[in-house]
Amino acid sequence: LNLLDNLRYIFIHKNLKKRYNISKSKCVVLDDAVELEDFKSKPKPLKSCVYTGSFVKGKGIELIIKIAKLCPKIKFYAYGNINTLEKINNFKEIKNLIFMNYIDYSKVPKVLKKNLILLMPYQKKISILAKNIYVQNYFSPLKLFEYLASGNIIIASKLPVYNHILKNNHNSVLCDPNNPREWSIQINKILSNPHKYRYLSKNSFQTAKKYTWFNRAKRILNFAKKINWTCILLKI
Repeated sequence: LNLLDNLRYIFIHKNLKKRYNISKSKCVVLDDAVELEDFKSKPKPLKSCVYTGSFVKGKGIELIIKIAKLCPKIKFYAYGNINTLEKINNFKEIKNLIFMNYIDYSKVPKVLKKNLILLMPYQKKISILAKNIYVQNYFSPLKLFEYLASGNIIIASKLPVYNHILKNNHNSVLCDPNNPREWSIQINKILSNPHKYRYLSKNSFQTAKKYTWFNRAKRILNFAKKINWTCILLKI
């Protein structure tokens, strides 16, 4: 069947295409996406910060702990597997940082809509549950698109891997992942005058509209239509 010659690929990031040296005719690059219908509800958000996701090294929980210490009057909520926090010292001493354990995916939109500031504190080296694998140059975090769709305010680490999506002072506020004080200053500015920063929320939702699962599926189908023979699509 000449299987290898006939393979076609869906890469989740352009850097993967470069890494595997696949020609443009044999692949399509598509970021992750989101279902906007999941974010229809419009509760009034609390003046608080939230993080949803993994607590593995590099995802940023250590940075959130430092930020929470600098902002003792602000509540921080972190949703994830609390069993992975054992190696982090003294986090229980921070009274304004509340760990909520992981929740069903269907409940994530409600949590994000409930908190005004959404934290995405990725570090410059990001690991996953598999040992000795790092993804800081290749990932397209699902969290990013959920945050965009929520219509609340994103504060994220300034990283090149998603700079084609997140733009500072347009649909997010981007901060140095090694500078917790910069994060604390931005959080206090936003919470002291949320109305001033609502343009970030509006722009983030407009960005989310470009990254729906429906639009992603259409692009896959358009890519498949260009192929004159049967192909296998792999998501790497």
